[in-house]
Amino acid sequence: MSNTLNPWPVVQNGSQGHPIRTLQLLLHARGHNLAVDGIFGSVTEAAVKAFQTAKGRTVDGVVAPQTWSALIIQVKKGSSGDAVRGVQEEFQFRSGEPGKGSR
Repeated sequence: MSNTLNPWPVVQNGSQGHPIRTLQLLLHARGHNLAVDGIFGSVTEAAVKAFQTAKGRTVDGVVAPQTWSALIIQVKKGSSGDAVRGVQEEFQFRSGEPGKGSR
């Protein structure tokens, strides 16, 4: 996998909408306790910083390509859980299906 992941946007505290729910689902799948509400607030920022610290990344609370690359979890047929919900969220957003982000 390359060091950049496109088209993931850079997100930080104050960001809302896509892909914040996906970010929160991935953080939750990695053991961080936070609400999946689509709002990048102080709790999400703290989870991002904890994740960045654990992965030896620059700890700034900003989710840029380097953090996305470390955060992504590979799923396969038969997988379940928050990472799969994150994939479903992305599929709905990228395909333009109705109901995206409606959870």
